[in-house]
Amino acid sequence: MDIVLIYFGSESDMYFLTLLNEFTFFRVEIDDPYNAAIVDRPESYCIDDSCIFPPVKVVGNPGNYKLRFRLISYGDYSFNKKFL
Repeated sequence: MDIVLIYFGSESDMYFLTLLNEFTFFRVEIDDPYNAAIVDRPESYCIDDSCIFPPVKVVGNPGNYKLRFRLISYGDYSFNKKFL
């Protein structure tokens, strides 16, 4: 059982303890990586019933692109389909 200590750098110095398997990690990707790219950090996480979505900026050739979410980990559960 892995335990994670999360520090929120603020004046109140908040700390949060949780189990690593309670997190769902995901990555925002684009359907055509040869003609466009996502700028900034595309990875993020969900815990309990809320997710932190990173700001997404797509740069590249003009056109229509689809964003997709790739599940990186889903706690103790296995899954076959990794894209949403």
